Amino acid sequence: MIDRLRRLLVVARVLAVLLLVAVALAPAIPPSGATPPDRPGGSSPTTGPGPIRELPRPTGAPTYDVVFTETGIPSSTYWEVFIVRNQSFPFTSTGAAAPSTASIALPNGTYVAIGGGVVDRTPSPASVNFTVDGRSLALTIVFTSAAPSVDTLILVEQGLGNGTSWGVNLSGSNRSATVEGPFGHLLDFVEPAGTVNYTMFAGPGYEPTAGSGNSSLTCPGPGDFCVVGADFTGVTEVTFRESGLPPGTNWSVRIRYGPTNWSTGSTIGFRLPNGTGYNFSVAAASALPAFPDAGTFNASETPVTIPIAFEPLTPVDFQESGLPNGTTWAVTLDGLPNASTSAVLGFLLPNGSDYPYEVGPIAGYVAQPAEGNVSVPGGIELAVLVPIRFLLAPSPLGARASLDVTAVLGPVYSCVAGTGQVRSTAPYENVSLNATAWNGTAPYRFDWDFGDGSPNATGALVHHTYVGEEDRTAVLTVVDAAGEENVTDVPVPFQALPVPPPICPTNGSSSQVGLTGPLEIDLAIAGVAALFVAVALVVRRRRKPSATRGSPVP
Repeated sequence: MIDRLRRLLVVARVLAVLLLVAVALAPAIPPSGATPPDRPGGSSPTTGPGPIRELPRPTGAPTYDVVFTETGIPSSTYWEVFIVRNQSFPFTSTGAAAPSTASIALPNGTYVAIGGGVVDRTPSPASVNFTVDGRSLALTIVFTSAAPSVDTLILVEQGLGNGTSWGVNLSGSNRSATVEGPFGHLLDFVEPAGTVNYTMFAGPGYEPTAGSGNSSLTCPGPGDFCVVGADFTGVTEVTFRESGLPPGTNWSVRIRYGPTNWSTGSTIGFRLPNGTGYNFSVAAASALPAFPDAGTFNASETPVTIPIAFEPLTPVDFQESGLPNGTTWAVTLDGLPNASTSAVLGFLLPNGSDYPYEVGPIAGYVAQPAEGNVSVPGGIELAVLVPIRFLLAPSPLGARASLDVTAVLGPVYSCVAGTGQVRSTAPYENVSLNATAWNGTAPYRFDWDFGDGSPNATGALVHHTYVGEEDRTAVLTVVDAAGEENVTDVPVPFQALPVPPPICPTNGSSSQVGLTGPLEIDLAIAGVAALFVAVALVVRRRRKPSATRGSPVP
C-alpha cells in the first residue's frame, strides 16, 4: 500500500513539472476583443493580433473580400494597411493585424493600399493600386528593411480638375502627379520620424488654399501614418496694364478685401481665386489721373487684362436750353451718370472718340438730340461743348365723335290669310357718325368699327344702317401722321317706339301693319295700315354727341 502511494506521488510530480514547462513555452495570446499593447512612442500597437479598423463606407452596395498578405516582417509583428477609396480623402480605411494576412470587404471601386505600421520596415512598392470589380482579390504587401524610426506621410489632393499636375516639395525633393480620372490624387513619402517641412504646388489655373501651401508636420510617433489634405482652388491671372506714365513712376492697384500691389513697370499682376464682383482702385505718384481709376471685374479661369490710361482729361460740357430754371436734368456719358439743376452739366474724359451719351427724359419735354456720341481730340485746351435743346412735347392726340339718328322704323307685321299667324320684318335705324381730331400731327386717318359684324368704314363722316332692336357700340380709331393712335367708343342705342303686333283673323281675310315688308296680306284694309303708319313712323331725331373715352375737347 505504501509503495503504491509512493508511485502515485512521483507521477503527480512529473505531471506538475510538464504543466509548468508548457505554460512557460506557450505564446502570450490576449483574450478575444482585447486591444494589443501600445508601441513605444505612439498610440498604435506593435505586437499581437488585431481586427481590421476602418471608417464608415457607403452602405447598400455588395462587397467582396480583399485579402492582404504581408512578407518581410517577423511573425506576430503588428502591421497596417491604409486604404484610400477612389483616391478621395473622405473615404479612407485602415487595417491592422498580427497574423500574416488581413481581410476587408469592399464594394466595387478603385483603391490604393499602402502598407505600414512597422517601425523598422517600409513597404515596397510604397503603394499598390487595385480595383474591385465584382470578385474577391488577393494582394501582397512586401516590407523591406529601413532606417529606424520612420513615418509615412500621405498627401491627398482635393479641388483639381482632370489632367492637372500637382506636386509637393518635401525636404528639398519634388514629387508630382497628374490627376487622371480616379488616379493621381495621392502622393506618399517615407520620412525619418520627426517634423518635416513641405510646400505644395499645382499647374496653371490652381494654387493651394490659404494656409495649406507651406506647412510643417510632426507625426505622433515612429512608424505612424500622417495623412494631409492637399487643398487647391481655381485661380485666374489678372493683369493691369498702364499707359501714359513717365518711365519709373510708382503706381498701384488695390483689390478690395484683398492685396495691394505696387510697380514701377507697365504691368501689375494678381493670381485671384475664381469669383465675381472683384472691386479695384488705382493710384499713382503722378498728377496724371487714371482712367478708369476704379471698377469691377470677374475672375473665371480665363486670364483678364485691364488697361489703365494715365493722361490729361478734357472737360466735356453739356449745355441745355428750353427748361425752366432749377429743373433737374441728367446725362449718362460712357456709362457715367451725372445730373444738375444748372444749365451746364460737366464730365472729364481722356482723349478718345465715340463716347456714347444719353439724355434723361423729362415729363412734358423732348430733348434734341436725345442721344449721340462725343469725341475728345488730343491737344485741345478748351472744353468740348454739346448743346441740348429741350422742346415742349406735343399734346397727346385727341378725338371725339357725334351721333345723328336720321331714321328709325319699328317692325312691320303681316297676317297670313286664314291662319291667324303673324309675320314681321326686322326694325332698322339709320345713323350718321361724325369724327373730329386735334393735337398730334395732321393729317389724320379715321377708321370705324360699327360693332355689328358689318365691314369697317373709313372717313371723318360715315353713314350706317343698324338692323334689329339691340343697342350697339361703334369704335372710332384715329391715327395721326406720326403713328400716334386714339381709340374712342361711340354708344348707339336703338330708339324705335314699341309697336304691338296685330291680332290676325282666321276667316280667310288678311291684313298688314307697317310701311314696308312682303305683301302677303290683303291691301283691302288700307285704313288699318294708315293707322299703323301714324303710330310706327318716327320723325327724324338728332341726338347729342356721345361721351367717348378719348381725350377731352380742347
